[in-house]
Amino acid sequence: MSQYRHDRFAKLYVKALYKTKGNVRENIPVRRDEDLAIDLLFVADAQSPAWQTEDLGWFDKLMAVHPTIIVEHYSSYLSLDHLDRCQTRRNLYWQERSNELKQTLKSGSTYREALKREKPFTWVLAVNCSQNTLRQWAAQPDPELGKGVYRLPPAAMMGIVVLEELPAGSETLWLKMLSSGQSCQQAFSAIEQLSGSRRERNDILRVCAQYATYLQSRDPQELTTEEKAIMRTLEQIDTLFDVEIPAAERRGEERGLRLGTQQTIGLQVRAKFGDQPEIEAILARIAGLDDTQLNAIATEIFQWQTLADVVAGLDRMES
Repeated sequence: MSQYRHDRFAKLYVKALYKTKGNVRENIPVRRDEDLAIDLLFVADAQSPAWQTEDLGWFDKLMAVHPTIIVEHYSSYLSLDHLDRCQTRRNLYWQERSNELKQTLKSGSTYREALKREKPFTWVLAVNCSQNTLRQWAAQPDPELGKGVYRLPPAAMMGIVVLEELPAGSETLWLKMLSSGQSCQQAFSAIEQLSGSRRERNDILRVCAQYATYLQSRDPQELTTEEKAIMRTLEQIDTLFDVEIPAAERRGEERGLRLGTQQTIGLQVRAKFGDQPEIEAILARIAGLDDTQLNAIATEIFQWQTLADVVAGLDRMES
């Protein structure tokens, strides 16, 4: 994987996208006759609210096929040798990890459940892959996602995503960003146009800025044609990174504080007056108050003794 410099960006990119949805580990060493390393391993947190609030389309569907996912990225054609190495890295990692679980959990249902949960599934994301390579590994189109996504036989616990084969659209743009050339640039433009309040959009722009800085630090004569094109694309985010993102984050913080105040007042009203029929209408009125009114109600609520007091207070604030 390290032979392709652009894969450094892929590791930063996936880590930024999925840090809110589970535990992302990188550069996990495994050892045989030579040093090897798994670049990125993701352990999903099924309880994280980010699965509901941060929709990453097909990428989410890939990352949800198993509790533990290894992500490998190849920024050129995927070869049989690459797949062999992916499988070797995964097997070496699992040999060591399963031994650790055996020592820790001994046996029983807990041990068996841990084995099922922690034996990783590998997604190989490649810009291109020949049909011959897919045939050699008996890869078949994924029955749910189809074009561009392939599953190997179940025992392999591996799938292949051919990024250039994926259809363009909102569901695939987060994956297309890891492709090359025009596909990458179109995906970047689509991500750039998303709402400035989206955490994943802003974090990816940061990753792009960091990677552009890395490319700029290199000798221009060493850069590949692809890297030069990527750097030109990423340089477009300077204004966004310096001006728009901090402003969007401030707006997000303000909205978060406002929502937190509304929720706190709502809990206080329910706790003080019980679950009466009038409560929902009162909470709806509270949600329509501005920041000054919310601050006032947060103080007055301690003086209210009945729902009539609450209604009178809201009438006064809204007048």
